Amino acid sequence: MAWMDDRGACGRRVVVAVVMGLATWGAAPSAQAGIPECGGIHVEADAACSLEIDIGCDVDCDLDAAITACANELSISCQGDCDLSADVTCTDDCGSMCEERCLVGDLKCQDNCRPECIVACPDQCSDADDPGKCRSSCEATCTTTCDDKCGELTVDAACEEHCNQCCHGSCTAQVNLDCQISCQASGFADCQAAFVEECHAGCGAGGNLFCDGQLIATGAGVDVCAQAIADLGAQVDVDVDVDVDLEDTDLGGSAGLGGGCSVARGGTRGLSLLLVTVVTALLRRRRAASGADQGGAPKPNPSKSKPENPSTLASQPSPQPSSIA
Repeated sequence: MAWMDDRGACGRRVVVAVVMGLATWGAAPSAQAGIPECGGIHVEADAACSLEIDIGCDVDCDLDAAITACANELSISCQGDCDLSADVTCTDDCGSMCEERCLVGDLKCQDNCRPECIVACPDQCSDADDPGKCRSSCEATCTTTCDDKCGELTVDAACEEHCNQCCHGSCTAQVNLDCQISCQASGFADCQAAFVEECHAGCGAGGNLFCDGQLIATGAGVDVCAQAIADLGAQVDVDVDVDVDLEDTDLGGSAGLGGGCSVARGGTRGLSLLLVTVVTALLRRRRAASGADQGGAPKPNPSKSKPENPSTLASQPSPQPSSIA
């Protein structure tokens, strides 16, 4: 059966909620399989994401929430050992099928490679000891391989180039699935343990960003990752779980958190500006409370004027999953 018949054609709204406030604005979707600002992790456009800041933000820091992030990091570190070339039985129809496919309409490699590849994951993991973890490893392999292959093309390359690269990218990922899943399995325990530490540390350094229950980014880099996810059209909630009075804080509209905040429409800078305002207000309140406990006004401390700056999750190139940053 032809490749197109077997695997298909290899060819918004953004919401930010802060406690009681709600803001929306439009954003254009991205065609990339993985999100560079989030360490290459793939996040669906319909994902429900939450940026958890301050007290109680580590309540979701458990091992199960590390699966997606660890699969992403491990799929990258395992590429050196799992580097088989695509099987000719998978690619021999690519040329003729892409010729026919591009007569119907244009396609882009990044839009189609990962969806074509992950079709194989359910069968690949049907007999696995941990099907859920296996599926994550399989899908992460598709994401990283497709991003590598599709990244070799310019966006304006011809349709047949995109289609052929899409076909070869998907075939390359699939021929390496057994190796990747085995390689990743050997590193999951250490990676997940490191995740717990990084997740707890992230609460005091910018917060933790979760999407559909999985940790995506931690620390000061979460705002960049959250903005990139918002640009996809995914929902991003900002959960400030702390008892502070921010009624006088201007969040881009006429009301503060106490009365239902609003953010001005008109650009994707809104989420980043909102996060900066919230975090600044929390730090100001925390310093004020500290000063009150000591019986006097808080004293400025330049060394604590800015949060630490850990990078987004799964962005480190090291083959050892001992740090999720």
